[in-house]
Amino acid sequence: MTDIALSTMYSPAYDSMRGFLEAASAAGFTHIDLNNLLTGELLDELLESGGFKISTLHAPIPNPFLSGGGRLSELSLSSEDRQERKEAVRGVLETIETAASLNTKTVVLHAGDYDIDTDLEKQLRRSCLEGLKEAPRQGALRKELIRTREEQAARCFRFAEDSLSRITEYAEKKDISIALETRANFHEIPDPDEMSRLLEKFPPERVSYWHDTGHAEFRAREGFTPHLEWFERFRDRLSGVHLHDMKELKDHFPPGEGDLDWELISRNLPEGIIKVCEIGRWHSFARMAASIPFLKSRGILNRDPGLH
Repeated sequence: MTDIALSTMYSPAYDSMRGFLEAASAAGFTHIDLNNLLTGELLDELLESGGFKISTLHAPIPNPFLSGGGRLSELSLSSEDRQERKEAVRGVLETIETAASLNTKTVVLHAGDYDIDTDLEKQLRRSCLEGLKEAPRQGALRKELIRTREEQAARCFRFAEDSLSRITEYAEKKDISIALETRANFHEIPDPDEMSRLLEKFPPERVSYWHDTGHAEFRAREGFTPHLEWFERFRDRLSGVHLHDMKELKDHFPPGEGDLDWELISRNLPEGIIKVCEIGRWHSFARMAASIPFLKSRGILNRDPGLH
C-alpha cells in the first residue's frame, strides 16, 4: 500500500500522544504529519514516544500560547504590522529548524491573510446553505468580498511575498521545501492568481503547491474557484495533499463520509506526492481507520509512494 500519514490534528481524541501513535499504527497509517496544533510540550511528548516516521511539519511548530493572548499560528505573514510579521516569520524559521533536525524535508505553510470583514463570508455561507432562492444575495456578497479583498491585496500582498522570501532563504540553507496550502476562507492568501505569482517567483525545489481537498471545495461551494482549477493550474508544482471530506460546508470528515467528489480527486492527484489524512478529533477510531480502505478503493493509495 502507498504510504499515508495521519495528522496530529486527530491527536486530541486521545489522552496522550503515545495513545494517538498507537491508534494511528493500528489503523494502518505509515507516517505522522505534525500539525500546528502542537505546543512545545506536546511536541516533546510526541518525540519522546518515538517509533514512527514523520511525513511533514505544518508551520508553526511548536505553536505556543502568546503572553498577550492567542497562539503563534494566529500571527500573519502578510500583516501590516511589522512586528507581527517578524514574529510570524520567526515561528516558521523555527519549524524549518525542527524539520531539519528530524530529517523531514517538507514544511506546509499558510501564506497569510487580509484584514477584511469575515462576517461577509459567514453571510455568504449561510446563504449558500439556504439554497438557490438566495442566489441574488449570494452574488452581491461575492462582489463585495472580491472588492474588499482586492483593495487589501493591492497594499498587503507584498508583505506576504517579503515574508516568504525570508523564509525560503533560510529553507535553502537547511534543504527544506516549503509547500503553500490552499486556504478555505476567502480573506486568506493565496487565491489562484496569488498562488501563481508566488510559484513563479520561487524555484520548484524550494516552494511547491499543497492541495487541501476540503479547503478547495469550500472555495468552489461558495461560488469562487472551481475545485478542478487548482489541479489544472498547479498540478506540475503539487507536492502533497490534505485528504478530508465535507458535508455541505463542514470539513475534516474522514474520507468517504461526506459528499466530496473523490473521483475528481483521484483523477487529478499526481503520482509520488505526500498524502496526509487531516481528520477532526471528534471522529471515532473506527471512522478514522475506515479512511484507508476507502482511499484505496478510489485508487488514491494504489500509486507510487511519496514518502520514504
